[in-house]
Amino acid sequence: MIDKSASFIVACMISALACGGEIYRWTDDTGQVHYGDTVPGAYQGAAKPVDLNNVEVSDEERQAAAVRLLQEKNLLQQNAESAQPPAPAPQPAPAENQPGSCEEQWLRYDASWACFNPYRTAYGAVKAEAFKHCTEIKAPSCTREAK
Repeated sequence: MIDKSASFIVACMISALACGGEIYRWTDDTGQVHYGDTVPGAYQGAAKPVDLNNVEVSDEERQAAAVRLLQEKNLLQQNAESAQPPAPAPQPAPAENQPGSCEEQWLRYDASWACFNPYRTAYGAVKAEAFKHCTEIKAPSCTREAK
């Protein structure tokens, strides 16, 4: 992975050289190293041109990159482990299994519809993961009363 990153930087530098531009290297206030063909005004004095004829990655740079890569992988893994799926909303039992007034059946149906809404695509289809969180309730056979 580190060799790919170094190769990418070298390839970018060479392509910029082919276009006639000069590449600069500078370090920002947080210690992050940047490369580019234009330098922000605050770093004009600190930027140094990169010699593209003699580009090598030192062992120290390679080790520092390996440490950063390991830290980033650990951070990503921690974030993935700590991410909790959304808690399923409490769902009433299906309307056909529950006695109740027509209005109660429509309320259960509306709650089910609302639960599925975040999982609808632009064309109205429902994503499969919705069924892990929502209970499908058929539309009541009775007529909804006008308010």
